[in-house]
Amino acid sequence: MKIFFHNYKTRQGIPSDNPQTATVSQALEIFSTLNSETENYFGIIDDSDKTIQFVLETDDKWLVDIPNLPDLINDQQFADFDECILIITKIFDENKVNVFPEMRKVDIMNETLD
Repeated sequence: MKIFFHNYKTRQGIPSDNPQTATVSQALEIFSTLNSETENYFGIIDDSDKTIQFVLETDDKWLVDIPNLPDLINDQQFADFDECILIITKIFDENKVNVFPEMRKVDIMNETLD
């Protein structure tokens, strides 16, 4: 599994176009540093190049998004920090990005999850 992220407060990150291999513990440690600044983001890319990304929208409200290119009808849900930890752990345990039951399809060019 590969990860990417950006922390706007510390200005540290790994770009999505150059993700780095990480263990679940490394991923969770990095994700745990991102819960304080809106627009911080974190992503995981599995071995089949499927991506899931987490963007901090407001205090403890993360947008969880699985991009579906090229149609841009993405699978999305909102989650709090603890739910994100469970999602990240499950992805690493299964070694695969999967759509979660709480997600719904969103045509991101014409609507938002809200």
